[in-house]
Amino acid sequence: MPLNVKSSTPLYEQIHNGIRKSILHGKFGNGGKLPSEKDLSLSFNVSRITIRKALDLLTKEGLVIKVQGKGSFAGSGEKFHGSLESTRSFSSFISSQGKKSTSKILKREIRNDTAAARRLNLDPDTDLVYIKRILLVDDEPFILDSAWYDAKKFAGIITSINNYSSIYEILQNDYHEKIGYSKKELNVTMPSLEQLNELQIKKNDPLFSVNKTTFNTNDEPLEYSHLLVRGDKMTYTIEPGQSYFKMS
Repeated sequence: MPLNVKSSTPLYEQIHNGIRKSILHGKFGNGGKLPSEKDLSLSFNVSRITIRKALDLLTKEGLVIKVQGKGSFAGSGEKFHGSLESTRSFSSFISSQGKKSTSKILKREIRNDTAAARRLNLDPDTDLVYIKRILLVDDEPFILDSAWYDAKKFAGIITSINNYSSIYEILQNDYHEKIGYSKKELNVTMPSLEQLNELQIKKNDPLFSVNKTTFNTNDEPLEYSHLLVRGDKMTYTIEPGQSYFKMS
């Protein structure tokens, strides 16, 4: 796409408009990789800073997904926006967006898991309820959810959960727990072959990898879960006034 250097529209906006049009017309496909910043700068004969500004605009619109060390990928533009601070249940969040939420249970069992037990402040050999589900929005796979609960404290929860239930509502109504807050660790990953099939996505579609521990109002851990969230469908926001950066 030729640029008009005499136009009042900045070059980065012209580039943004051109790439946006290509994405919406399916040139790269959903999840397809875009040319590198270097290749784009050579193609448009502009600096990489100008290219980066155009890609940043597309990222904010959900039309481009940047993966560190991997590059930039085309998104669908139809994205949900969720806060990292929120403790809302999946069903409540999706309902607020005017969409229908359901789930598909892939596995439920009693097992031992040292790492999950540690997150729940339990002994390593404690029996845990393990639930693996696909969370769907309007019948489309959205999140792969693996969750662990204290099997003794929440006796019966393994059979209470079904494809239409909210786990938070079960914890509140059946076990009289008050949801307080959650701690989350957010990373980005690429899907495995199994996850491609479970979420019905393409191999270049990035995922948010979220480790989440939910606590009650007495600071007691209730649930530990690992979520794989479709990066082409979700954007996480960080609330102002908090420090999110520290050495680990």
